[in-house]
Amino acid sequence: MELFIGIFGLLIALATFYYSFFKKSDDELNHLKAIFRATQTLSISVQESIEEYANKSDSWDKLMFSDVTFRDYLIHMKDSYKENLSEGVYTKLSTMKFSKANIQSMTNSIEQQFSELQKIKAGIKIKLNQL
Repeated sequence: MELFIGIFGLLIALATFYYSFFKKSDDELNHLKAIFRATQTLSISVQESIEEYANKSDSWDKLMFSDVTFRDYLIHMKDSYKENLSEGVYTKLSTMKFSKANIQSMTNSIEQQFSELQKIKAGIKIKLNQL
């Protein structure tokens, strides 16, 4: 009887561990997908805004940041989009198995990217309004 209780306890502990760390949470994964899509859309919008500003103000070779021109930053953004925000990456989110910890880490990273893109978008919008 004691052996049965011990084995049963071990099974409960293993099941708890599995569901806590390895089972994909639908809500968490859906949130990740939603924020991923929003970041995709915002990234494209920021790229378009940078291009619009650089064209209207002839600023392609002027500094956007202390050591990066508008041209170089836009090239970097487009490359980063292909590598990190493409449809292929989105498809992997749906097909690959991730632990809850991985999903949370990816969500945090995407949310941080979204926040930074919002700041850049706001800055470019201000510059466009000053033209």
